[in-house]
Amino acid sequence: MLNIFNLFLFLLTLWFVFMFVGQDFSIPFLIFGIISSIIISIISYQLKLINDKSELLYLSLGFYRHFVGIYLKNFLKSLNLIFDLAIRRKSLHPTVHRVKFRDNYRFNPALLISSFNMTAGLFAIATDGDEILVHAIHEEYFYEFDLLKNAMNLNNVNDDNLV
Repeated sequence: MLNIFNLFLFLLTLWFVFMFVGQDFSIPFLIFGIISSIIISIISYQLKLINDKSELLYLSLGFYRHFVGIYLKNFLKSLNLIFDLAIRRKSLHPTVHRVKFRDNYRFNPALLISSFNMTAGLFAIATDGDEILVHAIHEEYFYEFDLLKNAMNLNNVNDDNLV
């Protein structure tokens, strides 16, 4: 039942965000959000979209902390990359790197691939056994990505042992 409760909290939080953005805080609107969140959570559980070992709705604090951290660190880098490409017309030298993924990590390789994909200038293009092929728009973007630090953070992401 932990996942159904997390789904409910996630949906209710989204509802609060929509109320905040729309600047319409009212009791009927809040009650509608609570009832809608409950109904969607129960239907998702009944349709077996979520269960005790669900990877579909991975709702843990460590997961969001990791990816929000990557997003915040790379926001200005992404703007700089756009500026370089659009205005400065900086010459870039794209490269492809092979990253060897060892099996002794406790997380799903998809989490590491997502970490690459959220980083400015990097994109995971393929997996080959225990290797991930990463396209870098320029070499420096790949070497700025701290692979060891991200792998260690991903070991801590799995705080509810879903993935």
